[in-house]
Amino acid sequence: MKRAGEEPPEWIPTHFEFRFGYQGPNTKAPLSTEAISLTLGKRSRVSFRGRIDRVDFSLDGSRLRVIDYKTGIVEGQPDGFGGGSTLQLPLYLLASCRIWKQADIEKSWAEYDSVSRKGKFKHLLFHGENWGEKEKTLKKIIQIISQGILEGTFFPCREEDRSCDYCDFQTLYEQGTGALFQRKRNDHRAAAFLEMRNIP
Repeated sequence: MKRAGEEPPEWIPTHFEFRFGYQGPNTKAPLSTEAISLTLGKRSRVSFRGRIDRVDFSLDGSRLRVIDYKTGIVEGQPDGFGGGSTLQLPLYLLASCRIWKQADIEKSWAEYDSVSRKGKFKHLLFHGENWGEKEKTLKKIIQIISQGILEGTFFPCREEDRSCDYCDFQTLYEQGTGALFQRKRNDHRAAAFLEMRNIP
């Protein structure tokens, strides 16, 4: 992330294939057993685990960048949540800055790096700047998703601008699912889902 009048930092590749939130020694990859969680309410907390392709540090260790390599098409917008569909970058950024506490999340970022012609070698960044507001949005999205799971409210809505080619559940979709959802979108149970889908 280069600012006007500022030289870009030099980076030190530090961790590869780093796993977080896993228990036990059954992996050869670098590992943190620290639980990465978000508190959503007085009695609600959601924990996450994952595997980060690469973490680089600036020379002074005050900032980091998280890199996730993609062989396919990179979808999403810079600093975006994609209506709840692109949460990997903010969650990986949060996890990394929780594990390496010396790094300032406001000065750090996570990015997708395409490594194929199919993905046009695209880079997509999620910056930690204004993290307070971004964390509120992240918590709101996760609250809506987790509440939907608890209530059993799932919305099989195929969106025109998204590919379902690799969806494990596409064979379960009925013909005309999109039209069916349009008829039911005024159901009060869909309100939170629709609100989430409108978050950029």
